[in-house]
Amino acid sequence: MSGQIYLWPFLAFLWFLGWSAGALAQETMSSTLVIQAAPPMEQAVNDTYVTARNPSRVYDAEPVLSIATGAAVLLRFDLSRLPKGAEVLNASLELWVEGRSAPAPLDVAVSLLTRPWDEEAAWLMALVGQPGKSLDAFEIRNRSGMLSRQALNKVGCWYRWNVTDAVREQLRAAFSEMILLMTAEGEDVEYYLASSEWRSVAQRPRLAVHYQWPKPSHAAGSLSVRVAQEDVLSLRFIYGRRRLGATPYNEETPVPKSSLASVIAPTPISAATPMPTSSSFSPSVPEETIVTSDPTPSSTSPKPSAETISSEPPALTSTSAPVSATMATALPSPIVQAKIEALWPSGPQQVSATVYLFSDAALTPPPCEWEPTVRLWGAGGNTPARMLTVGKKRMVEERGLRFPVWDFTGVDVSILGQMGEPMHFFATVDGMTTAHNVVSLGRDVRTLNVVEPMPVGLVQEVPSRVDAWISILWPHGGVPAQEAERANLTAILFAAGTRQAFPAAGFRPIVRLHWAINDATDGTGGRGIPGLPREVVQNGIRYIVWDFNNLDVRAARNPDNRMYFWLSVDGIETSSTVWVHSVDGRPILPIADLPTSSCPSNG
Repeated sequence: MSGQIYLWPFLAFLWFLGWSAGALAQETMSSTLVIQAAPPMEQAVNDTYVTARNPSRVYDAEPVLSIATGAAVLLRFDLSRLPKGAEVLNASLELWVEGRSAPAPLDVAVSLLTRPWDEEAAWLMALVGQPGKSLDAFEIRNRSGMLSRQALNKVGCWYRWNVTDAVREQLRAAFSEMILLMTAEGEDVEYYLASSEWRSVAQRPRLAVHYQWPKPSHAAGSLSVRVAQEDVLSLRFIYGRRRLGATPYNEETPVPKSSLASVIAPTPISAATPMPTSSSFSPSVPEETIVTSDPTPSSTSPKPSAETISSEPPALTSTSAPVSATMATALPSPIVQAKIEALWPSGPQQVSATVYLFSDAALTPPPCEWEPTVRLWGAGGNTPARMLTVGKKRMVEERGLRFPVWDFTGVDVSILGQMGEPMHFFATVDGMTTAHNVVSLGRDVRTLNVVEPMPVGLVQEVPSRVDAWISILWPHGGVPAQEAERANLTAILFAAGTRQAFPAAGFRPIVRLHWAINDATDGTGGRGIPGLPREVVQNGIRYIVWDFNNLDVRAARNPDNRMYFWLSVDGIETSSTVWVHSVDGRPILPIADLPTSSCPSNG
């Protein structure tokens, strides 16, 4: 009897252990997988966009995805890193909105696309094996497969679309990838979304999938978990209350946009002259905003870890200054800043652009009543820039600010050269010294394989207009851009439209070099750095060139930076070539600024 008394507690203890192990074994573990074109998953995402206005053009390598009425975005995500049998709790498509062509909303829908597309997708051949069949005929009018819809009305933030059903459907069908189609309806406005080619890795398209593992068939003590390193997950096992959980490891590192504050001014003096040291610029970055297509998410729905990443690029100057009620009546100096804030292809051989003017580096807008002549210039390849058209002033309201902008609509760029060559654009203001930025279009905007221009004669008198050519930019030691610290640059002048150079014994004008980084304005404030004239003899012709030595080009070692160089000549109307020095040749999209004050509502 006494033996039975001791046996029952022991059997009960064994039963309890078995129940505990079984209960623990039946608990699931959950985690979040963020699929993004970032190391080591660079090939996990593919994207492009197609447009009816240019139905044969391929945009696969563009840094942005343009979405508008009559345009569509295609995205492909690799789902192979999800564990087999994973139960998807929720999934979201997350896209960074970098800019837009006008302050207007756009309704964007996401659908599951069942037909594949390839890297050469265009509007008239968006689907593999279907030449001549446009995306419009297949999917855009078929909204039955729409997953979620979102109204875009902001820039510089994330938007999220719920694609849970699509991920579940693909996994049930044992598909290793998911193809999504984005279409838009709304006003005449384009939104620019960061693509998988975007310079900031943290802002590229991403698919966040929250899932749980299938129930294990063994006790928790023998549970073995394997997670691929590229899943960007760190598992933390929590034993307690019979739970086994996992927490996501947040390892995304935003790539900040370079600013002029980190660049040293080039100096046209000997290499022996001491150079200033670089200053650092690391402003605080506000936490990013994510706009979701689900306005009432469940409080128990887990959020992907990527939401807490702050990846908005830092701005050179703050745009959060309080709005002033009045404006100055005159510019404080004869120098004005002209920034192309938006530039986009608007038709075959056409572009459109919007330019903001600022009175100073603090982004003070010009007087509201000012009516200057603002001109748009373009340079094709390595040829001197040409004036394209004059802008039209328009008052806009953006984020509580009212200020003037200048629009250039449907500008013909066929005069700039052959299609396929890079095109560089900038704006000037008549009667003012203009510190402008440069914005480029093309698959590779770098200046490559340049044939040095040679004179065929000499000017007999000082011309009223000159073509200023940057004939060579040579890094010290002949090292590639990713290794160069200093470089020399040589310029030559010709009478406009000729190859007549300036004679060595004649008038020597002051030639100035200007430069800018990415979409920032002229680093010299519009004043330029004077070059050193040097005599050259070629083919029996003695003429003058201008040297700019010991330029600091370290900024171009960062693949996210583009260094732009151009020329001006004192007292002579100048058309200059634009030289782009960088490691990566993909274009940089302008990031729109906001002025630090506002026009009166009736101004």
